[in-house]
Amino acid sequence: MYHPLHLKHFKSKYINHKDISEEFIKTIMQQSASECPFSTFPYIFGMNSEQANQHHNTGNCVALSMFLRDKLKKHGIKSILIPATIPKMYSNPNYLNISHVALAILIGYHDAYICDPAFYFMEPMKISSKSNDIKHILSQNIYANTPEPLTYQLKFQSQDDILNQYQKIPEQSFHVETYKTDDPLDKWKYYLMEVINPDKAISSFYISTKNLPFIACVDDNFQMTLYIKFLDKQTISIKMGNQELYYGHFTSIPDNIKDIIKPCMQKHFGLSFDKYFNLPHDVSDKLYEIKDTPPKKKKTIRRKR
Repeated sequence: MYHPLHLKHFKSKYINHKDISEEFIKTIMQQSASECPFSTFPYIFGMNSEQANQHHNTGNCVALSMFLRDKLKKHGIKSILIPATIPKMYSNPNYLNISHVALAILIGYHDAYICDPAFYFMEPMKISSKSNDIKHILSQNIYANTPEPLTYQLKFQSQDDILNQYQKIPEQSFHVETYKTDDPLDKWKYYLMEVINPDKAISSFYISTKNLPFIACVDDNFQMTLYIKFLDKQTISIKMGNQELYYGHFTSIPDNIKDIIKPCMQKHFGLSFDKYFNLPHDVSDKLYEIKDTPPKKKKTIRRKR
């Protein structure tokens, strides 16, 4: 189930050589939160993150970072997927140290924004290689629908950091150490490296562990509007905010509840979205091996002799 994580130092082609305002990034992050919800449904039905992003505008942390990357690209802004560890509230004994992906926007040779759509950052972390000042941003706890202050600091590591047999952070690299402001002992890190195989090395063991699908829809104020989750192969829970609308067999959802979930589900899974409620027979014990979409090769035009 586990695969080696492949990382590379940033290449100069990812650097943005123009001013990019923090307010503009915040706006794009808000839009992305409502347009691309976190969901594991696409993976259960055989997709990878690139496919989930392109066909359904939903997915796990990899797909959400891809969606934000693609949205920024439309505005001429380059960005890059980076690996991360996670706080204890999201941890699982089956996870490796690095079990998460976020997005970095490089500005010139010294500055960057770090965005984490899957952890619902309400604003980007702004860092500079010239400073290790302690800074603060707000994220959103979508389950409590309340803002959550985060504290972060850029740090440099001069030596290799071997996290486990599959994951090594190379020497001469930076990471951003982060924690909830009211819980400074529970720290996680964003590594300023390009992650080459996020689906194979991260999504595979995440989906193998979180094998019962769910979707969490939020609005552009980072308020959760709908949470649909399978508790076993037949039993589904549907919540609006903190109110449970339905709990029971997926074939017995009342019509009035279906009307409530239709806007979100049809937006991402089409008119016949309920076919995604009929889960594969091996959903509870399948070990997933999710392959990354290889980069597109540039076509070589040969001149006729």
